[in-house]
Amino acid sequence: MRFPTQNQCDMGDPAQHLLWALAQVPMSRTQPMLLQESIARVMSKHLYECGFRHHPELQEKKLQLPHRGQQHMLNGSARWVSIDEVEPDPVVLPDMSAMTVHEQEHVINQLKQLGRIEEPATPRSVAETTNLRSVVGQAEASTEGEP
Repeated sequence: MRFPTQNQCDMGDPAQHLLWALAQVPMSRTQPMLLQESIARVMSKHLYECGFRHHPELQEKKLQLPHRGQQHMLNGSARWVSIDEVEPDPVVLPDMSAMTVHEQEHVINQLKQLGRIEEPATPRSVAETTNLRSVVGQAEASTEGEP
């Protein structure tokens, strides 16, 4: 499960019954508590065994999944909002194969400027960088000063 949403959790499974509610518990206005899913499952089972149950008619808020980024429990940009809040429009990623060559080159140049694509090192052949004299000279230099 990438991000435990209420509609994906099996309410009959104690390890999942409260799993969705343990994601991104707000600790302050700006900092959620990020739990690994395995830890949240243990907590869900424990709370279930202690008698805690979800009652949809009492629910006042819902978890709004991260608008951008990876969809997992350690992405802190998910947030709890009013149950009536409208979901934001999803981010649509471009289809690079539908772009013209010029558009693709524009994207490639932007990625290079951002450092996401590195220019490959200029390849050099052994003949360009060494010759027998330099190899012998390097060997002699490395052995100088040895007893």
